[in-house]
Amino acid sequence: MLNVLRTIFVGIGAFVSMAGISAADTQLDVVYANGTKRCTITSASAPAVKLVTEGPNAGHLVMVTDVPSPFSGDCPGGQTGGGITVSPVTGPNSVQQNTPFTVQFTTTGSPDYCTSEGSVIPPNSSVAGWQPVSNTTQVCTGGACASVAKTLTATGTGEHQFAVKCYKANVAAVSSPTPATVSVTTPDGQCPTPQVATRALTASVIHSNFGASTADARYYKTIFGYLPGTGVAHEFPEPPLGSQVNIALGANEYFAFEFTVPTTGLQPNFLFSLATFETRWQPPVGNFNPAPQPIGIAISRCPGVFKDPEISSTCRGNLSPNSEMLFLALRNNSAPQYACQLEPGARYYMNFVFANVDTPGVPLCPDFTCRFSMKTHRDRGRPGN
Repeated sequence: MLNVLRTIFVGIGAFVSMAGISAADTQLDVVYANGTKRCTITSASAPAVKLVTEGPNAGHLVMVTDVPSPFSGDCPGGQTGGGITVSPVTGPNSVQQNTPFTVQFTTTGSPDYCTSEGSVIPPNSSVAGWQPVSNTTQVCTGGACASVAKTLTATGTGEHQFAVKCYKANVAAVSSPTPATVSVTTPDGQCPTPQVATRALTASVIHSNFGASTADARYYKTIFGYLPGTGVAHEFPEPPLGSQVNIALGANEYFAFEFTVPTTGLQPNFLFSLATFETRWQPPVGNFNPAPQPIGIAISRCPGVFKDPEISSTCRGNLSPNSEMLFLALRNNSAPQYACQLEPGARYYMNFVFANVDTPGVPLCPDFTCRFSMKTHRDRGRPGN
């Protein structure tokens, strides 16, 4: 049978030939009519090639192989030896607006070109050399696609995703398995105007059951980090067992508690939570006129900014008194999707306002001072673990 079928013309415009008839080294060659592509399939089965004589596939040739990597040469359809592969696109986790950065990827199989398809650029931003995101924007061509390191600059803030899709004639196009997700932030000293009229610089705070005191409201360490029992003000994310505070905040005011994420001492799976609780909330829970209002919170690089493309949806929200939570994590592959991801070494602000975070300038406590209650807790990844 193999001798009879040594060379066969296939209707798709390719020739199939058996390079050998021994079961130990049977090879089937597929050669396109123009001679430009050739794919070899190797089999160690016996028999390696069968002719189907019955059923709907009668007349078809079947190549049977148990070789782990049977394809070599230029094989269509993305098979090893003829297809192309694309690595994940990588880049920095965070960069500042209008500052150059580099994204990288590699390919095998000699693609003809790669495009920016699959990328997501915020509408407030532009990235020259990567836009428009389409199958016509080529980020590399020919041999340059083997290893690509492309320097880019984003003009706007927010989360940018850089992906590629690579093409080769007569071969299935292949997309990068994962994009590079780059958070573009406002440079220090270039923050937008706060979205609430007045930043409260001091606060009336009740720490657990220690009674009310006046605290510096500019820093995390003097609010959530302060332990009245010891008089020590701890930096984020201390103290080890968390804290419970009740804080007064007036109409048209906001808090911005500054903190810096440590670069050492936290495990990759670090998770920190801010959780509301009902005790001492004003107006009190159960009241109807006036009713208790949620507290708006946003974790931002800038004080007084609650709504901005730079702020992920996981970093902002309106928390009612009923044990609602906002989670903080380190930006890495261990971070849960529901958490606000922070860059080690970066400065942030915990912004609070008695208003909806989408309309922070419209107060929900216009005629009196409200109070909210908040617990902090490090859920895992404590220093030293």
